[in-house]
Amino acid sequence: MGFADSRNHARLLVQHGHFAVNGRRTNIPSFQVRPGDVITVREGSRVRTYFKNCARTWKNVRLPPECWM
Repeated sequence: MGFADSRNHARLLVQHGHFAVNGRRTNIPSFQVRPGDVITVREGSRVRTYFKNCARTWKNVRLPPECWM
Protein backbone atom coordinates (compact mmCIF):
# COMPACT_ATOMS: atom_id res chain seq x y z
CA MET A 1 0.00 0.00 0.00
CA GLY A 2 3.02 2.27 -0.15
CA PHE A 3 3.67 2.66 3.57
CA ALA A 4 7.19 1.19 3.38
CA ASP A 5 10.06 0.63 0.96
CA SER A 6 10.07 -3.17 1.26
CA ARG A 7 8.20 -6.06 2.81
CA ASN A 8 10.71 -6.31 5.66
CA HIS A 9 10.41 -2.60 6.33
CA ALA A 10 6.61 -2.86 6.42
CA ARG A 11 6.79 -5.73 8.91
CA LEU A 12 9.11 -3.67 11.12
CA LEU A 13 6.77 -0.68 11.09
CA VAL A 14 3.87 -2.93 12.12
CA GLN A 15 5.91 -4.66 14.83
CA HIS A 16 6.74 -1.27 16.32
CA GLY A 17 3.03 -0.49 16.58
CA HIS A 18 2.82 2.43 14.15
CA PHE A 19 -0.51 1.30 12.63
CA ALA A 20 -4.07 0.80 13.80
CA VAL A 21 -6.76 -1.33 12.18
CA ASN A 22 -10.29 -0.08 12.82
CA GLY A 23 -8.95 2.16 15.58
CA ARG A 24 -7.11 -0.63 17.46
CA ARG A 25 -3.32 -0.77 17.59
CA THR A 26 -1.80 -3.79 15.95
CA ASN A 27 1.77 -5.06 16.15
CA ILE A 28 1.27 -8.41 14.42
CA PRO A 29 2.60 -8.37 10.83
CA SER A 30 0.47 -11.38 9.86
CA PHE A 31 -2.77 -9.68 11.00
CA GLN A 32 -5.53 -10.53 8.53
CA VAL A 33 -7.53 -7.53 7.36
CA ARG A 34 -10.93 -7.81 5.73
CA PRO A 35 -12.64 -5.70 3.10
CA GLY A 36 -13.88 -2.55 4.77
CA ASP A 37 -11.19 -2.46 7.49
CA VAL A 38 -9.62 0.95 7.97
CA ILE A 39 -5.83 1.04 8.32
CA THR A 40 -4.37 4.23 9.77
CA VAL A 41 -1.07 5.55 11.06
CA ARG A 42 -1.43 6.01 14.81
CA GLU A 43 -1.61 9.55 16.16
CA GLY A 44 1.66 9.26 18.10
CA SER A 45 3.51 7.98 15.04
CA ARG A 46 2.36 10.80 12.77
CA VAL A 47 4.70 13.26 14.51
CA ARG A 48 7.78 11.16 13.68
CA THR A 49 10.04 12.47 10.93
CA TYR A 50 9.63 9.33 8.81
CA PHE A 51 5.86 9.63 8.64
CA LYS A 52 5.98 13.40 8.08
CA ASN A 53 8.25 12.83 5.06
CA CYS A 54 6.09 9.95 3.82
CA ALA A 55 2.96 12.08 3.92
CA ARG A 56 4.31 14.10 0.99
CA THR A 57 5.15 10.93 -0.95
CA TRP A 58 1.81 9.24 -0.21
CA LYS A 59 -0.05 12.01 -1.98
CA ASN A 60 1.39 10.66 -5.25
CA VAL A 61 0.84 6.95 -4.50
CA ARG A 62 -1.96 5.27 -6.41
CA LEU A 63 -3.38 2.24 -4.67
CA PRO A 64 -4.67 -0.72 -6.66
CA PRO A 65 -8.48 -0.83 -7.03
CA GLU A 66 -8.76 -3.86 -4.72
CA CYS A 67 -7.54 -1.67 -1.82
CA TRP A 68 -10.69 0.46 -2.07
CA MET A 69 -13.22 -2.38 -1.72
